[in-house]
Amino acid sequence: MTARALPLLALCGLLLAPASARDQQQNAAPANPNELRAFVSLQPEKSMEVILLGGTPRSLAFRPPDLQSGSVMLPPDKVLWLRVVLPDAARAGLEAFGRGEWATAARGLGPTAVALLPYTSVRNSDALAIFMAYADSLRHLGQIDPALALFQQLRSSPVPDVRRLGTLWMAYLSLRKGQSGLAAKLLENAGQPGGETELDGLSRLVESYVRLSEKKPREALDAIAQLLAFGGLEWAIYPEGLFLAASSYELVAFANATQAATEREESIKRALLAERIRIGRELAAAARQAGQPPPSEAAILAKLDEKAIAATVPPSPPAEADENYRVAQESFEHLAKAFPSTPWGQQAKSKFKGAPPDSSSNPTSNDQ
Repeated sequence: MTARALPLLALCGLLLAPASARDQQQNAAPANPNELRAFVSLQPEKSMEVILLGGTPRSLAFRPPDLQSGSVMLPPDKVLWLRVVLPDAARAGLEAFGRGEWATAARGLGPTAVALLPYTSVRNSDALAIFMAYADSLRHLGQIDPALALFQQLRSSPVPDVRRLGTLWMAYLSLRKGQSGLAAKLLENAGQPGGETELDGLSRLVESYVRLSEKKPREALDAIAQLLAFGGLEWAIYPEGLFLAASSYELVAFANATQAATEREESIKRALLAERIRIGRELAAAARQAGQPPPSEAAILAKLDEKAIAATVPPSPPAEADENYRVAQESFEHLAKAFPSTPWGQQAKSKFKGAPPDSSSNPTSNDQ
């Protein structure tokens, strides 16, 4: 039977395994270690083991294991659910991913994750989670371009949320490469978040980073605050969101302090100018009475006590006195205590002293 001759009804007729037996079957190792297998369901309460043969996100190839050749092509919306039977290497890679061992995870997950790309379009499937674990491992390892290539492929999915997921992670990684303009365009292409899902939270996270790249900490804070308002503590991006919020509060505090210092300098300049004019008039009047020439600029400046004038202008408050700074410190402390084992919690520990950030310490989507 050829790949094109096997009808859909023939595959449906092979759905012999009840869904209740799925968990036991799923642990069985494939007869051929080079074959990627899964359990699928095309009808309620029925499932079967199949060999995954690839295809495209809009046309998936399957073959029942008792057939020597041939396959059937199905659109992803015909599959009720799909559960992958992980090869040993991929299973070990997924366990390493849970431990944060990114290099081991990437090595173990790579071949399986790439083969699962077409099946990420099945809505009820673990293929996307496995694929994302591999892409995230590359991201954590700093392998930005390979990760970008993976997320780019998600953008061809027929499932809107999968396309949006790929687009948002491409925007996130574009920021890592310093391509803030491209990130802003990708964020716009992803569309506005319309709910309170983790995907909406990712959109807010990326938006906040984009606003920070535009030197708009207040707008960044507005975006990330929405993530924290509805985000779940179990979300992988939640600790990063907390760190970004705290950093944004801190940047707003230092921006306020800088603005206050600038305003004070302007006040001192105005006071010096007024005093210079006053001294000049006094010296000029005295010169006229004495029948002498008008005073020189040097004579006027010699009478001008700049330090005394500056002392009359109240000092500008430091960033540490700003309410936003207090909130930032409390947020860093909360993050360090609530998520101590995360990279973001560990970074938060170093932020308690409140040293003024320079251009290199502004929060960016670093390798976490």
